[in-house]
This record gives sequence, structure tokens and C-alpha cells, in this order.
Amino acid sequence: MSYTYDPNTPQGMNQSVHGFTGSVGSLGYGGLFEGTEFENDWQQYFDPYDTAGEELATRMSGIDVGQLQSAWDLQSQQLGETWGLTQQQLGESLESQRGQIGTGYRTQAAGLQGSWEEQQAGFGTQAARGYQQADLMGETMQRRGKGLMHGEQRQRMAESEVSGAYKRSFGMGQSAYERAMEGATGQYQQGLAGAQLGYEQQMSRGQLGYEQAMESGEFGLEQGITDIYQGLEQDVFGMRESWQQGQRGTLNVLLGMDIWDGAQQTNRSGSPGGNGRAGSIDQPGQTGNEYSGQTSTIDGVAMKWSSNQGQWIPAEQWDYYAQSQSNWG
Repeated sequence: MSYTYDPNTPQGMNQSVHGFTGSVGSLGYGGLFEGTEFENDWQQYFDPYDTAGEELATRMSGIDVGQLQSAWDLQSQQLGETWGLTQQQLGESLESQRGQIGTGYRTQAAGLQGSWEEQQAGFGTQAARGYQQADLMGETMQRRGKGLMHGEQRQRMAESEVSGAYKRSFGMGQSAYERAMEGATGQYQQGLAGAQLGYEQQMSRGQLGYEQAMESGEFGLEQGITDIYQGLEQDVFGMRESWQQGQRGTLNVLLGMDIWDGAQQTNRSGSPGGNGRAGSIDQPGQTGNEYSGQTSTIDGVAMKWSSNQGQWIPAEQWDYYAQSQSNWG
């Protein structure tokens, strides 16, 4: 299954961005301005999240996905056409092989048959000559006074010998012809079977190659889409994180100003132990400059005590000024 990006429920993001709305109220800074001159209108100093960049990045990713899909559609079509042409060529090659094998077989069979017919004609000629010789022998014996009965008997014996020789030669020739035809037929059938087997093997290899190419292409498409949307997700995360960092910068600037009213300022300047919001700070329990830099947490924001300012300061701001001003604490 391919990766799907949903800008409303981004995947892989941390808790601060998951369920992101981009409104100023979602920053949750209201508690930090309680008791200050910005308590009721603090939101006007912050900017809501501008979705234009995210929408543009989403559209561009959609275009990239569309182009990737179009490229694969063309490639898959070409793969299908190539495989179809290969199948046609393999089929034509098989038919050509069959034709050649058939032609060879018919030529061989015709040659064997012609040779056998010539042999039969030769056997007949030899037999006819034998009969003629037997007749001549009988007539000769009669003229020489050997007797009619004796001459006829010798003639019939000679004719019988000629007939027997003819039958034996014919039978041997026919057996040889039939064996030769069986061999030719066997070679023909083996040739057809070999051509069919080669065709099926080529078809099997071609089908496997085509399926592997399709699977590889589809996997590449899904991976490419995944990469595009994961890149989009990272871009969106960066945009939202950058917006949040910018708003935290504004927060630090505002908290660094003298924005508390007199009652709150008196309570804050006494020690790091009080800020008018009991239970919201991990109180160190002691006072004095030696506790400048003491860490605490106010409404989920890391803070440090500044004896010089007489109040809690965001830790990032405290560290920044402590590096540039030796008496900052």
C-alpha cells in the first residue's frame, strides 16, 4: 500500500504538531500573561499560522505524484506492448519451425517411398528375368530330348525358386522401408515436441520477466510516492515548527519587558519563591542573589530567576543575556 499524506492528521510528527490548528489560542500562552498589562489582549502580539506555504508545498507534491504516475503509466504500457510483440514473435517462430520440420519430414518420406518403389520395380524385373530363364531352360531340355515331363518339372522348380527369391527380397525391402519410415516419423514428432518445448520455455521466461518488471515498476512507483509525501510531511513539519519558534521568540521578548502591574511586581521582586500563582512554580525556598539562575517551570515553560530583575525570566532569554552581560543575574 502506498503512503498517503493527510495535512490534517500528519503522520510521524511529535506531540507539539500533531493535531495542529495554527491558531494563536493554540499556543497556550494565556497563563503566562496573567496579572500583566497584556492579560486581556496578548493574542494581538502573535501571528496565526499562514497556510499558504503548506498549501503550495502540498500542490507541488501532488504535481510530482501525478508526473510520477504518468511516467509509470507510459512505462507499463510500453512493457505490455513489448511483451505482446514478443509473444507474437515467439508464436510466429514456432509456426515457422513446425513448417520447416514438416517440410523436412515430407521430403524424407517421399524419398524413402520413391526408393522403395524403385526397389519394388527392381524386384519385379529380376523376377521376370528369372521366369524367362526358367521357361528357356524347359524348352532347351525338351529340344535335347530330356523329355517333356522332366523339362516341365525343372521349369516349375526354377520358377518356384524365382518366386521365393522375389518374396524374400520384397519382404526384406518392405521391412527396411517401414523401419526407415518409423524413424523418420519419430524424428518428425521429436522435432515438433522440441519446438513446442522451446516455445513454452521462452514464453515462461518472458512472462516471468514481464511480471517482474511490472512488480518492480509498481514498487518503484509506490516508493517514489512515499518519498514525495514523506518529504512533504517534513516540509510541513518544518514550516509549523518554524512558526512555533517565531512565536516563542515573541513570547520571550514580551516576558522580558516590564509588563506586570505593581502588586505582581512587588510579589515577584521579593524572591524566587513567589509569583502570585501558588503551585505553578517549583519554589527553591530561599532568597538572595546566590540563587540567581535557579530553574523553575511556569505553565510548562522553563524559567530562571533573575535577582537583578527581581523576577522569573524565560530560560532561553536568561541564558542569552547572561552570556553578554556579566551582572545580568
